[in-house]
Amino acid sequence: MRLIIDIRLSEIKDPVVWRKVAIPLEITFHELHKIIQVAMGWGNQHLYSFREKPRSRFMTVVSPHTEEFGISGEGVSAAQVLWSYFNQFSMEDGARDKLYYEYDFGDSWLHEIDVMELDRSDKTTAEILEGGGACPPENCGGLPGFLRMKDYLAGKITEEEYYSWMSVEGAEDFDLDHFDVEETQMRMRGWKMLR
Repeated sequence: MRLIIDIRLSEIKDPVVWRKVAIPLEITFHELHKIIQVAMGWGNQHLYSFREKPRSRFMTVVSPHTEEFGISGEGVSAAQVLWSYFNQFSMEDGARDKLYYEYDFGDSWLHEIDVMELDRSDKTTAEILEGGGACPPENCGGLPGFLRMKDYLAGKITEEEYYSWMSVEGAEDFDLDHFDVEETQMRMRGWKMLR
């Protein structure tokens, strides 16, 4: 069995950056982190945390070797937490709680994870099902840097203005709408090798 989750990059609009992913029910938070990395297109270069609220001091699961800030995600099963979010989804019609995943504490990319449904098939591997929008480039300066890059791509600021501040080299070639399900699924097939 697997759970179907919806992952959305908070505060990014036009286009929204989202992925619908089937994940094995029995995984650790560290494995879930790696699946999110592949699904979103991140490079696994930074620390991460999972929380029950965007800014929580209670349940915080963190990257291995940063246990002073929370519980290491390497040996902690995500199954019970994800299952509780699924049960809430199946019993409520209104607004539900989400699980939050933060990647790169400098750029602070916050992702909202919504547990959508249970896949009762015999499949036990992670699979990208749908998605849209290109994930921002690594180290682009977080939301302010990404919005600045979008302004540059839209012609709202000049090349000189863009490159005078923290910027992404080769931003001219960045396609905000690019997301390829097949390409991402090929990377997803190797997610267990990321352990």
